[in-house]
Amino acid sequence: CLVMEGEFYDTDGLRQELADRGFPCSGGDAQLALRMYEAFGEAFAARLNGAFAIAIRDLRQQRLVVINDRLGQHPVYYARIGDGVLFGSGVRALLADSALPRSVDRVAMAELLTFDHALHDRTLLTAVRLLPQASVLICAEGQFDIKPYWHLRYACPVAFRPEAEYVDRLVELLRQAV
Repeated sequence: CLVMEGEFYDTDGLRQELADRGFPCSGGDAQLALRMYEAFGEAFAARLNGAFAIAIRDLRQQRLVVINDRLGQHPVYYARIGDGVLFGSGVRALLADSALPRSVDRVAMAELLTFDHALHDRTLLTAVRLLPQASVLICAEGQFDIKPYWHLRYACPVAFRPEAEYVDRLVELLRQAV
């Protein structure tokens, strides 16, 4: 079972690769994400390009897998409640559960007043955290694990080239982006 918010970009190559592996996908992005998970497991996240948040309930492996995009454009907030987990696209969604502790995180409050936002994974509630961008949260058998699947890497310095090569590369990148 999959719940998804957002979208993927440049999916034609992924769809062809899935078809070649015996996982045809003719539906939308949610079906594509589910097929990718079936084909590659949690490692499928690194192959996706887009802005999204995905939650997959894997009944075969008895686990919940929650993934967000590389830049965290679709935030995922989560809280551990006993052996379970609450998650949603906003803290207000988690507040619907009366079991969620309501104690204020004083450090996050100070960060908010100082920097105009809480830092790292903090929120104004001590029990609620923000899933770091480009992360996979896995809940299985009472265990709780968060793993990054991608890191921002700064480009290496580029050797000087003729202006025409830069223009050609710019046009190529613009076509890819649009």
